[in-house]
Amino acid sequence: KVKMSEISSVYDVEYAITSSTGSADVETKMYVASEAAANEANIKGIYNCRLTKDGKTLYYTVSDGDSIESADLYKATVTAGKISEETEIDKDLYYGDFLIYDDKVLYMKDLDEDSMTVSYYSDGTLIDDDVYYNGAISFENDTFYYYTDYDKNSGKATLMCKKSGGEAVKIKDDVTECLIYPDGTVLYMYDYSNSSNRGELYLYRNGNSEKLDDDVSRIVQEYDKNGPIGYLNRVYD
Repeated sequence: KVKMSEISSVYDVEYAITSSTGSADVETKMYVASEAAANEANIKGIYNCRLTKDGKTLYYTVSDGDSIESADLYKATVTAGKISEETEIDKDLYYGDFLIYDDKVLYMKDLDEDSMTVSYYSDGTLIDDDVYYNGAISFENDTFYYYTDYDKNSGKATLMCKKSGGEAVKIKDDVTECLIYPDGTVLYMYDYSNSSNRGELYLYRNGNSEKLDDDVSRIVQEYDKNGPIGYLNRVYD
């Protein structure tokens, strides 16, 4: 329960709910609502849950209560507010968290704190086992985009892409940031210098990279209804 006197915004409500979920001291109940019907989901130890966009599939993680550092991932069919056909997808997700991209579930396991890398999976299938933990991973146009071989001294990494069911392809080494468009086009910064705050801007499309400009300080991201818009912040002498 959340007391009205203890909240000042919707974020306080969200925090109270998410911080209690998975706690051994709190009994968490989940309800599934669809097609004008709502029912309690009788799932013990539920830690995290998300529905697909069409509302027909529920993904959720379950913890044994002893530790929230790992949890097992399941999916179930949702019909008329009831879940059925529960299937285990994978075990030991890092902190039981996951994302859904275009009805694909994406999650990580096996954190190596020294190298700050994890293994990333989608629907039980390994994407890569050397993904930089703090680097954003995206799924656009049926393709995963992610960083490997991160160098903490330079802040540079190798930008990779991997089409669903295909092989991993290296886009470029020594990348510090990127912007990925819905059609799979990638705008990225190469060979950025921390001393001069400048780098080279490239555009990657259909397997080819094209240099756009020198002396670029950063990629500024804005969004409209069609997705991200990238524009340049150029450094002039």
